[in-house]
Amino acid sequence: MGSQGIDALLALCRTGTAEQQCAAIVDLEDLQAREAVPVLLGLVSSPDEAVRANVASALGKLGSREAVAPALLSLLEDPEPLVRFHATQSLGELRCAECAPRLMQVLASDPDPLVRLQAAETLGMLKDRAALPSLMSALRDPEEGVRSEAAEALGQLGERGVMPELSALLAMEQSPLVRASLLSALYQLGDEAALARLLDVVEGVDDQTAATVLNMAADVTLPQHAALLRSRLEALVRSRQALAVEAQSLLRRVPGPAPE
Repeated sequence: MGSQGIDALLALCRTGTAEQQCAAIVDLEDLQAREAVPVLLGLVSSPDEAVRANVASALGKLGSREAVAPALLSLLEDPEPLVRFHATQSLGELRCAECAPRLMQVLASDPDPLVRLQAAETLGMLKDRAALPSLMSALRDPEEGVRSEAAEALGQLGERGVMPELSALLAMEQSPLVRASLLSALYQLGDEAALARLLDVVEGVDDQTAATVLNMAADVTLPQHAALLRSRLEALVRSRQALAVEAQSLLRRVPGPAPE
């Protein structure tokens, strides 16, 4: 699509119905039309929640941090959870380090668990060690998804001093998903034995959780421990039919001989 097509999409953003605006925003994002940013900023206060949500998503992909971070921060106050979710996600995509204090507030107090979950993920991406207390507090969030993402973020931050508390929480945690995330964090922080324990979580959980745990392990396994991951995946191909396709796919990501 040439400049005339982009101009037509921008015109829809200015004058179209809410449905047309949403479709145009998605198209502009797909086209990486950075010239759309000023028009999108004008839609931040749209009365339509779907438009605001699409704007929040697109700004993270099309805008510069300096140009769009203030608008995204304002959207963290939006009454609609989906808008706040996308604003939080976009601040991570923009690596908005100066936004970390506000994201810590979101993690601590947003009423929607998906928004808190995204705040934890974004703080992990920003790798701001000032977020450590907030992420440690989030390990006691009532929602397992938030606790899981907070643990993952702590692994990314690389602060080994939290390992004793993570181990203590692991002993009390009942959710297999959160246990896996705590083990992943401990492994990333230097506890090599945690990888085998992480892979053990696959036993006795449903297939969807098992696939999530395997992907988690594949994301963090160091080359020197690839043989362990490979052997577990190969065993699952043989023993657990429902996970065979997932395990085969992950085997292609593990250093070593390609699976047959």
